[in-house]
Amino acid sequence: MHDPALPGLGTILGLESSYLRYKPGTSAVAGLRVGDRAAQAVAYPVGVHEKLAGLARRARATGDLIRVDHGLGVAIVAAPADRDLPGIRAALERHPDAETLVYKPGRRWVARCVACRVIVKVHTPERAAEALRAHDAVGPLLPTAEVVFRDPQGVVETRLLDGRPARGDADARATGAVIARLHAAPAPIADVRDHLPGADGIAAILPDLAPRAERLARGIASALAGRPMTAPIHGDLSADQVIVAPGGAHLIDLDRAGVGDPMADLGSWAADEISRGVPRASAGAALREGYARAGGTVDEAALYAQTAAGLLRRGAEPFRRRDEGWRGECARLLDEAQALLALAGVRSDTALPGASEAVAEAEVVAHRPGRRAVLRTADGFVKLTRRSRFSGVADRAERVTALRTLRSPRVLARDDRAATLRLSAVGARTLLEAGPTLSEADLRAVWTRVGEGIAELSDLDPAGLPEHGVAEELGAIERAHAHGLLDVAAAYERVAAGLIRAAGPRGVLHRDLHDKQILLPADGIDPIGLIDVDTLAIGEKALDAANLLVHLELRELQGLMPGERARAAAEALRRGLGGGSVWDRVPAYADATRLRLAGVYAARDGWGEVAATLLARVG
Repeated sequence: MHDPALPGLGTILGLESSYLRYKPGTSAVAGLRVGDRAAQAVAYPVGVHEKLAGLARRARATGDLIRVDHGLGVAIVAAPADRDLPGIRAALERHPDAETLVYKPGRRWVARCVACRVIVKVHTPERAAEALRAHDAVGPLLPTAEVVFRDPQGVVETRLLDGRPARGDADARATGAVIARLHAAPAPIADVRDHLPGADGIAAILPDLAPRAERLARGIASALAGRPMTAPIHGDLSADQVIVAPGGAHLIDLDRAGVGDPMADLGSWAADEISRGVPRASAGAALREGYARAGGTVDEAALYAQTAAGLLRRGAEPFRRRDEGWRGECARLLDEAQALLALAGVRSDTALPGASEAVAEAEVVAHRPGRRAVLRTADGFVKLTRRSRFSGVADRAERVTALRTLRSPRVLARDDRAATLRLSAVGARTLLEAGPTLSEADLRAVWTRVGEGIAELSDLDPAGLPEHGVAEELGAIERAHAHGLLDVAAAYERVAAGLIRAAGPRGVLHRDLHDKQILLPADGIDPIGLIDVDTLAIGEKALDAANLLVHLELRELQGLMPGERARAAAEALRRGLGGGSVWDRVPAYADATRLRLAGVYAARDGWGEVAATLLARVG
């Protein structure tokens, strides 16, 4: 990591520190130990302001200066020199033998004085006042450590509890019972604790992940909008905030307590477990069990969203702790948060009666709110639809099970009441994902088989399937351009004229066929799977061929497939599908597909140029 505005950043990163905070172009601050002293190391821009000189001057006057290098803009000073935490010096005067447990420069210092039987915590004076208000409001509602001393410099002392940190399921269940009773108590007059996370922490250290983190933050805020903020909550619940003492579980560190969403506590606990490597499916399970036994009610959709919030809030912690492999761990936390937010969206979709199938161990493959969802599970897939569409979706899934060239998922279970289908898996990689790894021979073999599979599909019994003709295709184009981002009037007229001009051979269509609907095994190319047949219809055979060919054009435009490989795949597809008059109609349907995809990609961030190119190719 390099920052030209902070020449001392490398020095800070090279120190063995327990906490690191970085603001690009502004500062880097690390908490560390120098001998038996807690200290902070800082790096500032050189020659921009006098912050470094002022810090060194004050620290030298009190005997707290350990090192300064004005050329690099770096200083190391003992913790009592922390200007934002003036209470450290006062606390050490009261407890000279206190052992530092946590030091986050400018934020918090925590120590233990065994002789005086207290935990000493120092915040900024303003933050200490907030923490004390929280403790005074929520502390009487649960077993916790008593506040025995406070002062205006930000020092708060609580009695040292005789006990041990929480560990194992039994302690988690006991904590769940305490939290359930807390949430059921009358809400005190206290600060509302929303605790919605932002993306700043990730953006500072991993700029390439910033857009993703920002989308997550917006999605979490949207998912939790309107949640009742009426229960007393701990606000930062995790296993290290619990001491199992005589009499049961005691909750400590009420600095963020207040009134809020009860699912925030359960989500915080689960997020902490996931961050420590507990699988998502079992994270927080024991806590929830104890919570439910004590009368607490769990809202699964809100819990998933709050767990995602907890993970995003922790997204930069691997960097701050200086964990080995922190980049990958930060990305993993975002992956988990994204998966949970997607599950929250499905669980809250009241149009899907089977939404309760969206359990934590599932992965959301697709979700069109109010219409359908597809989840990946350990043994295959679960498809959820509206009841009004379910019989048609189930019929189409069963209709294609006899295909020989392409393997379709078997229906493992059908639940008409919940409008849910359980389907077998038919591959591990989409053709889009697998494409770059295929030899040219395998690439041609796969696309030839795909062409043969389309031909077989088109000859299935069409009885009961809906019609998809020219009017329906033009309607799909109009919906894709409903946002009005492109001027498509002339292109639309050309496409409409081309589609209406004639008609070609008809048969059964997949109708939404592209390289993410074709699956390959983890290794090799056989068998080849065909998925997502909800859109089966009767129409011109040229439509499926055109859709696949234009998607090959699209992948080349996106930089996902070299042009020569795209042309080889297209040639193989034509060979597999065979000759005949179907090809007379492919150009018209290819233009229709280009126009439709131009609308789809114009509405997606970063794909405006691709959309414009597709539009320019129409006709």
